[in-house]
Amino acid sequence: MLIHTHSYLLLVRFIIICECECLCRKEVSSSSSSSSSSSSSSSLPPIFAVGDLSTSYEWLANERGFHIEWMDPEESDDGCSVGISASSIERDYDDGLALSEIPVYPLDACYLPICSSKSPVMRNEEDYAILRNVEPRNVKMAQDLIQKNEEDRVFCAVMRANDTGRIATVGTLMRIVSYDEQLLWDGTIARIVLKCKPEKLVHIVRILNPEAWSRENRIKMSNEYLLANLLVMNVARDQSKCMTYKKTQDQCADIIKMYDNIKQVYESVGAGTVSADVKKRLDMDDLPPFALEALSSLPIMTSISVENEHSFWSAAFIWQKVCFTVREAKRINLQALINELTIEVAMKSGGPLNLPVHREDLPFEKRMELNQIEHNATQEFISKSNMDPSLNFQHLLSVSSTSERISSLHRMLSMEYDKVLSSVKS
Repeated sequence: MLIHTHSYLLLVRFIIICECECLCRKEVSSSSSSSSSSSSSSSLPPIFAVGDLSTSYEWLANERGFHIEWMDPEESDDGCSVGISASSIERDYDDGLALSEIPVYPLDACYLPICSSKSPVMRNEEDYAILRNVEPRNVKMAQDLIQKNEEDRVFCAVMRANDTGRIATVGTLMRIVSYDEQLLWDGTIARIVLKCKPEKLVHIVRILNPEAWSRENRIKMSNEYLLANLLVMNVARDQSKCMTYKKTQDQCADIIKMYDNIKQVYESVGAGTVSADVKKRLDMDDLPPFALEALSSLPIMTSISVENEHSFWSAAFIWQKVCFTVREAKRINLQALINELTIEVAMKSGGPLNLPVHREDLPFEKRMELNQIEHNATQEFISKSNMDPSLNFQHLLSVSSTSERISSLHRMLSMEYDKVLSSVKS
């Protein structure tokens, strides 16, 4: 009976995954062909991972006009290859520097290559990327990597689209600095925490084991992880060919000025020296204490140079951290509301309260109500917030020139700067 029940659950999970992926591919296709001038208040395609306020969606990338190249790791039986011409390699890649059989780590996030070869040590402890691995394939990948020599402990972190399951072809090479194996009472590994340095921008050329990404393996929680051949992307050559050098330099200066103005207002919010009306117009009237503390002492953005790749990524990383702080504050507030409503419903059912309260134990209509609250919150974040720490920054990784990257970062800060300016002056 247990075997039959387990097989039934696997079958149900398989059907759900198939239906969701088919639906999402249709939605992404329709959103690609639709007019980009549609208003943000129009109905959005299905949203997953709603409690996390995720923005990692192909349809959203299409709607924002981002030129992010995606690939399906399962597409080919003999290795999924991304076409790259010889001229493209010469222009965009560091002398064709190839990396073979590198583990690929798809995840709902974007990491910027902020640690250059000229500056191998991270300036601040909080700038390291911390990855907590609990899924079998990620635990296995971590176990295999920590057995290697220190110089070989690298993997490619790449964004995975929540709607289609495809991955971006451009990611970041991560180097493991330290690790912590956390065990259960019986000695088995519960999770492995990796502390990593984001080092280089890389392009996925070929997936060597596409079967690892099959629906069957994902449903069964297989521990086989993706392996790929990569090319290290070169930014320096592109910088020397920048045709709009003066305009790009001016944008670099504008970014610093806009950030300084935003920083001043945010720090006033964190310190509690602005009015309640201004906080409300900024949509910062209910920030939790950790966010207020973080905003009260934001890092300084010193300079950006067209010739200095590291200075750009450092500036982009500072803004990404600010965006992440704002999104995390909204996510925590949403989770607190959901927990409060969940407990309230459970207490009304009578009898002793069994903790923890699981959503699946609530009445169907209440579960749907909670799901709708999360969905609405995610729609609002996607439609109204400029503080996206994921998809906007994946766009920075994916564009091919330094001038485009600087222009994109300039556009990000301009949107928030205009909002801040109007909120303060109103």
